[in-house]
Amino acid sequence: MANYEAYREGTLSKEEYLDGKESFAMLQVKADQDISEANIKLKELRKKVTVGLEIFDSKGNEIKLNKLNRELVEQLIERIVVGDDRIEIEWKFRG
Repeated sequence: MANYEAYREGTLSKEEYLDGKESFAMLQVKADQDISEANIKLKELRKKVTVGLEIFDSKGNEIKLNKLNRELVEQLIERIVVGDDRIEIEWKFRG
């Protein structure tokens, strides 16, 4: 808008005004692309949070696991040792 006012008042040439207008249009396209990409990433993050909330149930200081899938096993469990009379789970974290 400022460029248009400067052009109208004669302090900015027609070429300068058109160049500025074109630059602004390119910036607007880039901004729209960035916003679109950010919205896609945000949807992906929200999807991950939703999955996490469905898998876990928290009560007080405890977290109860409602569902165990392969992806979660790979993230939480280092290894499972099966013995004759027991099964030992080695977690990737210390509780």
